[in-house]
Amino acid sequence: MNKSRAAILILAIAMVATLAFAQNQKSTVIGTVHDITSNGCKSCHAPHNGSVATGGTDQSTGQILLWDRGFTTQTFGTYDSPTMDSTAVEVGVTTPLATQPRLYSFLCLSCHDGVTSPTLIAAGDIHAVGEPGSTGSYGLTNDHPINMTYDPVADTGLNPVATVTTAGLMLYGTDTVQCGSCHNVHNNTNTPFLRISNVNSALCTTCHL
Repeated sequence: MNKSRAAILILAIAMVATLAFAQNQKSTVIGTVHDITSNGCKSCHAPHNGSVATGGTDQSTGQILLWDRGFTTQTFGTYDSPTMDSTAVEVGVTTPLATQPRLYSFLCLSCHDGVTSPTLIAAGDIHAVGEPGSTGSYGLTNDHPINMTYDPVADTGLNPVATVTTAGLMLYGTDTVQCGSCHNVHNNTNTPFLRISNVNSALCTTCHL
């Protein structure tokens, strides 16, 4: 085999491997609880018409990540503690721009608020982490804070940003903590949809010293 054919073969193998890897990354939602009624990607995304695609009335939701579910309109509150050096900010009420990091928490609450998609997660369901109106629920005031700055300079109990992102957690380029910082909604290899394993509290200690 001459050098040019060998180079072409190597390139072809690399392309196939890359495509296979990409497909695997996209298909890991299949078979998880986020694969709603076996609709795959369409469980949350629609190529046309936003939430109208799943019986809703709001086409504008499709303008953000081709979202096919309704946007939450709830107020969730925030967790706070005397030991916190960064303050969490309310994630709900107004629809974020596609460029705002809180989008990656806001969209989770399309189902997990217990109100917007009650046929999937009803008020009072253990997975309705953000619904403050349900009996016994406190919205996000009793959950790990989200929509807050990750600042190891202000909080010396945190690892450097590079340590966190290299390990596989997400800070969205703006050093902010959102639901998606720890959770990968498309992959349940590390239940419950964790970005990395939490064996021996590894996920926790990636951020916290």
